[in-house]
Amino acid sequence: MASAATIKVPAQIEFGNIRVKLTDKARAKVQEDVDRLMRHASSYEQQAAKARLHMPLVMQVLREEQVPEDFKYLAMQESNFVADAVSKSKAVGYWQFKAATGKEMGLRIDGQVDERMNLVSATRAACKYLKTNNFYFDNWVYTLLSYHEGRTGATPQTKKSYYGKNQMTIDHKMHWYVLRNFAHKIAFEAILKQSKASDGQLVAYRNG
Repeated sequence: MASAATIKVPAQIEFGNIRVKLTDKARAKVQEDVDRLMRHASSYEQQAAKARLHMPLVMQVLREEQVPEDFKYLAMQESNFVADAVSKSKAVGYWQFKAATGKEMGLRIDGQVDERMNLVSATRAACKYLKTNNFYFDNWVYTLLSYHEGRTGATPQTKKSYYGKNQMTIDHKMHWYVLRNFAHKIAFEAILKQSKASDGQLVAYRNG
């Protein structure tokens, strides 16, 4: 199977209006994930095609909810845009909500309807969760971490000196979940810009 040409991870990236400097060891970890995501050209292109179809709706909701568009890669990381994806911990849907958290965020989850599998509803719920945690951290990178760890689990892994800042340095000790999300952004940002979904695709998906 052919490999896609990899992308070199830069020393600095932008995420959620924060300028993030990566140490050499952190860059190496992100590079491993970028290389893995791009290892097989056909798989990489299939993932990009699926993202082109789904991301316009995700981006629209993120803009409406005033959440940074960088979080569009989080849905990709969580479920690869598979509506009925189920994790080992019984998290379901595009944004991988457990039932209790999904209901807390306003999703309908019962024997007839599971809004975790509705892209718009689930994205709005994810935005609510993210904004609630960012109110506490005032740092979208730490908010990203909290999506995996919960606010209570994320807090000991943060530095209060970075709360409210627009610059930070991340080393290899940062949680793999954050570094992997950076890898998704780096691996797919360019290819998604090359071919944006048309308005017709967006309408077709909404009406599908």
